[in-house]
Amino acid sequence: MSSNDGLNCPFSASLFPPTAAPTAAPADTPIEAHDCDTHNNPIQVMRFDGNDQYSVRELDVITGVYKELYELDWWDDHVNAAALYEAADGSYYPFASFGGYLCKFDADHKICFDTALVHA
Repeated sequence: MSSNDGLNCPFSASLFPPTAAPTAAPADTPIEAHDCDTHNNPIQVMRFDGNDQYSVRELDVITGVYKELYELDWWDDHVNAAALYEAADGSYYPFASFGGYLCKFDADHKICFDTALVHA
């Protein structure tokens, strides 16, 4: 693996204690929420097995094997600092730095804040 970043659903395996919520997300968007009921193991955003394309993969904590959930085939630059944001309705949305901008994303596209991150 040449590049990867990760995220996980809260309370899925008591991996981390709760933390303060991040700042408010962008306005309602057509981004699909992450399905924590189905995919509750740690999630990695990574370039897998030397592939130049980033993909989102779920780690099976028993076997150590990554299962691809989807490719980010609509993006060809650097991805960093992936995390899940809990919306007011209890849904979880993946966010990451895409080329230095904080973006909400799913399998099909991303929606970013207008201002670049200071430290990307």
